[in-house]
Amino acid sequence: MKRKREMTVEELDSLPCIVAPLQDNTNMQCPDPDHEEEGSKKTGRLRETQQFYDAGKTAGKRYLQRTSEEAIVEDMKIQCCSSLCLEKFTFSFVSKARRSFWEMVTMEQNARIDEHREHVSEEKCVVNGHLVCTQSWRIIHGVSRSRYYERKSSMTTAKDGRKGNVYGHKRTSEAQNFIRSLATKQGEKQPDRDRIMLPTCLTQKQAYDDYEKTHEDPFCFRHFQRVWKLNFPQLKTSERNSFTECKECAMLRQLKSQHLSKDQLLTVEKQKKAHLLVARIAREKYYKHAKKAEENQKSYLSLIIDNMDQSKTSLPRFHTYHKGDANLTRVHHHVTGVLAHGQKKAYAFTWTDKFHPDTNITINCLLHVLEDVAEDKALPPVLYLQADNSAKDNKNFILIGFLANLVQRKVFHKIKLSFLMVGHTHEDVDQMFSRISVHLTGKPIPTLPVLQSLMRDAYHPTPMVQHLDGLWNYRKLGMASGVTLHGHSGPHVFRFKEVEGAVQLGYKQWPYQSAPYKVIDVTQLAAAFEVDPEPVMTLNEKGRTSLEAMESDLRKWREGGKLTGSDIAWWETHIDGERCMAAPSAPLASSFLHFAESENRDEVAYPELDALSAHINTLSNESNVRVSKKRR
Repeated sequence: MKRKREMTVEELDSLPCIVAPLQDNTNMQCPDPDHEEEGSKKTGRLRETQQFYDAGKTAGKRYLQRTSEEAIVEDMKIQCCSSLCLEKFTFSFVSKARRSFWEMVTMEQNARIDEHREHVSEEKCVVNGHLVCTQSWRIIHGVSRSRYYERKSSMTTAKDGRKGNVYGHKRTSEAQNFIRSLATKQGEKQPDRDRIMLPTCLTQKQAYDDYEKTHEDPFCFRHFQRVWKLNFPQLKTSERNSFTECKECAMLRQLKSQHLSKDQLLTVEKQKKAHLLVARIAREKYYKHAKKAEENQKSYLSLIIDNMDQSKTSLPRFHTYHKGDANLTRVHHHVTGVLAHGQKKAYAFTWTDKFHPDTNITINCLLHVLEDVAEDKALPPVLYLQADNSAKDNKNFILIGFLANLVQRKVFHKIKLSFLMVGHTHEDVDQMFSRISVHLTGKPIPTLPVLQSLMRDAYHPTPMVQHLDGLWNYRKLGMASGVTLHGHSGPHVFRFKEVEGAVQLGYKQWPYQSAPYKVIDVTQLAAAFEVDPEPVMTLNEKGRTSLEAMESDLRKWREGGKLTGSDIAWWETHIDGERCMAAPSAPLASSFLHFAESENRDEVAYPELDALSAHINTLSNESNVRVSKKRR
């Protein structure tokens, strides 16, 4: 990238009188600094100007200063070190190197200096095949001492002499920490690819503005972008998201394109910050619950449950399709994922349209996970459950009644059910879906066992993959209850506790620390789930139609060469099995014992504690200063 600058009127006026004398000196050779003739300096400057004039280029003032013959000759007289490294290079080489360097824009020059610094070893470097000192490199390229060492200071990493660990520059670490915090608190992990998306109302420039306001010595925006791109390539900002977009973020994004007054812009900016702050608080509360479960598995259990996009798991699935088999039937195999944070376990449950996509799926998957993490059928006293904001699957009175019943049965002492803000719900379970989705890309998946095997290989820790052949019908128990709930779609936090024999449901809109819970009695709703449910016995009409269509298309799949004979045999067995409503493999809620009490460890007497207590007491002592007579 060449440096461009318009010449001043005085420079343009002076060009003809400078260039004219060169017409009779076209064969003049570049002067040798060791045998300089009278008038050669002036002639060299004229040739330099003539070359730029003929090429139609313009040069900056600093370019002309640093690449002039006088400057090069004077600089080559400098004694760079005791080895006199500069004497190894000719005038023409230095002139060419300087022109190449100073034709770059400032950012490219800095990058060139930084690249040179990265390859310096013990203040020595290689220039044109010669091992020379770094001062000679600086002089050859016409870089001032202050600029060279300023770049060196900004690039230098601190090295711990005791351990040999290398630490980045302070400003770089601050920028990295800011971007990392932004990704953690505001980023949405995408379920279909390895990418973290910021809210659509938040741009990279707005993120930089926040960084600039909160740091004393911030980078410029361009360098901030480089740190972002180098260290967080998966963190993206975009105008639109392929998944459900938050309604408020969409409105904020649309308002950015309107011609708003200054006061309106300030109002919109305040509203955006308030909106993102609430989303961040909800996400931080989720991280806090997960951290507590990781640090104390005996007292806390943290789970997150969600459903994967079914477009990648419709079977059979192939990378390419012919015209004849593109429209053949594929059976939807849904995937419900669960992560247990404290135990560091992952679960993936597959199921077909033989079941209605409702709360029964959520409850039965939850029972499978509780059975796996329980120790001798006993669970920790506190359950933190994070679920998707879907009324059909999770946010309904059936799941609320079931969780209340778990507290009533004393399976848990306390349960907290939380939901993230709509449009800001993608979390670590979606990261698992992302890895599965990426791993499935381009691979032929003729049958369910192949899909399950690929899912196990796609994520760490290896998911426990299981197919649901039967379900307990907890939904039927809830529908038969004489009570229901109203107004529960607004709150995002629900807390279940038993107080004096009654199950109380506390709720609040958002997980603000200062916001109190509103409490209602849900004992009657919990009692509806006291009896054991029956298995789901009715085949969903959508599933029946899908299985019949698949059965009729098996022959076409085989004729098209996509499915082998063994694949066809598996599908025939699978279709027959899906038509039957098998007995559920999930345990019943009544099979769990009372929650395990947290262990109270016996206190050990440490003398240091007594010494510290005595020290703290002395800090509160008051001194009394007085005057007294000396003893004689």
